[in-house]
Amino acid sequence: MPAPRYSPRTRARGRVAASVTSCTNHTIGPKCAENRCSSGYERGRHCFVTSFAASIRPRWPSVDKVTETLHNAEGVTVIIPCRDEAEALPGVLAAIPAGFRALVVDNGSTDATAEVARRCGAAVVSEARPGYGAAVQAGIASAGTDLVAFLDGDGSMDPRELPALVDLVRAGADLVVGRRRPVRRGVWPWHARLGNLVIAGRLRRRYGLPVHDIGAMRVARRAALLTLGPLHTRSGYPLQLLIGAARAGWRVVERDIAYRPRAAGVSKVSGSWLGTLRATRDFLAVLR
Repeated sequence: MPAPRYSPRTRARGRVAASVTSCTNHTIGPKCAENRCSSGYERGRHCFVTSFAASIRPRWPSVDKVTETLHNAEGVTVIIPCRDEAEALPGVLAAIPAGFRALVVDNGSTDATAEVARRCGAAVVSEARPGYGAAVQAGIASAGTDLVAFLDGDGSMDPRELPALVDLVRAGADLVVGRRRPVRRGVWPWHARLGNLVIAGRLRRRYGLPVHDIGAMRVARRAALLTLGPLHTRSGYPLQLLIGAARAGWRVVERDIAYRPRAAGVSKVSGSWLGTLRATRDFLAVLR
């Protein structure tokens, strides 16, 4: 008489039953009820049924694995403060270096900035308080990595230049800032560039900082940034950060980076006289 034939599902059920009966103190679940099963597993060893479960469950990452990815102390979080940058974001996020986590801080956008960021694979947090500094500090609070990098979401800076800045921090620098070098004429409006030169000159003379720019690309350790306490919530944030770094005795390093035309839209600061005047007001408030 031929041997009976069983369907794959029936055979799988038989394997599950056999595995359960081999552990008489076993409660089906993540752990044994007594942390030890009669088959001699060491205390604390998880008892689980894998052969059948693995064949029917989708292979999504576990909650623990996702948490590990978002809070990996060895990684780098790229904080991108944004307001109405839905058009430019896809190109920016596509250029984020492999292994870096993108964190977009939506600062009151009226367009689809948050939706575009999520669709491109970035984590998103919202900051209701208006202002560049408020958005940056919300990103720092949400980051779970030792190193944090900062980048504008308008496409004017190349995220692929970040690893060189990260390497300088890992080599001993406390803060690395990018010195913008325009790729062609007209990229950086003269009134904004002049104001930047004046402020940077004052930082060199008064605080001894070796900087020529107060631009938005920079890298530092998250824990060190938190020690500086709450800083300016608007355009004065980068300036107050540099002053705080000088007072704390940080080793500040500057590195040239390319400064390109915006991928879309108009700059909230240098794109208009009103934006520039508001930024100047914030800078003067910090320098007093």
